Amino acid sequence: MMIKIKFLLVTLLICSILRASDTLYFRLSNPWNTEKSIDGNYLRKCIKESDHFHTWDYNYKNILIAESFYTDTNFTTKVLCHKYFNEEKGVL
Repeated sequence: MMIKIKFLLVTLLICSILRASDTLYFRLSNPWNTEKSIDGNYLRKCIKESDHFHTWDYNYKNILIAESFYTDTNFTTKVLCHKYFNEEKGVL
């Protein structure tokens, strides 16, 4: 009986971790040309929506600098309207 309870708890833990990871994070050296880099100063937060990926780019000060839409996580095909913000103030 104890083995079944442990197995159930481990299964629930794994399912909750997989369910909670719906946001992808990428490090970028240049958000305008989508150059991925481990040491990049920009962070891209990406969420899968119905038929596209909705992304937000932040600089090293954690200020929003871009909002974009792509068809894939290679970020090659842009869709919808993209917004670019002032890098110092974070406004349009």
